Amino acid sequence: MESPMDFVTGMSLTFEQANVDFSLFYRDAFQGVGDAASAKIMGTVLVDEVAHVRHGLAYFEAWRDPSLSQWEAYCQALKFPLTPARAKGTSFSVIHRQQAGLTMDFIERLR
Repeated sequence: MESPMDFVTGMSLTFEQANVDFSLFYRDAFQGVGDAASAKIMGTVLVDEVAHVRHGLAYFEAWRDPSLSQWEAYCQALKFPLTPARAKGTSFSVIHRQQAGLTMDFIERLR
């Protein structure tokens, strides 16, 4: 990573955004097999990951070119070998992305 923008794009908006989906998937999987303790832990992880995306997004919004949409700025800032596909997990949570502050345009394009 060569800049703080690289960090928030790669970490917050890519890896941690994918972790929103993964933590939701595993929370539900643990619930499905009756492991309430592990499901509760994954619920906590989910809340944390939404906050991590929101935190990075605040910096991203401050630094991005305002003439570009969130999606356009994200795609432009994302460094190879990362692609938007890496920002998704096994499931896809629209509501948690909205809670993090991503626009519906961004969410729909990512989906």
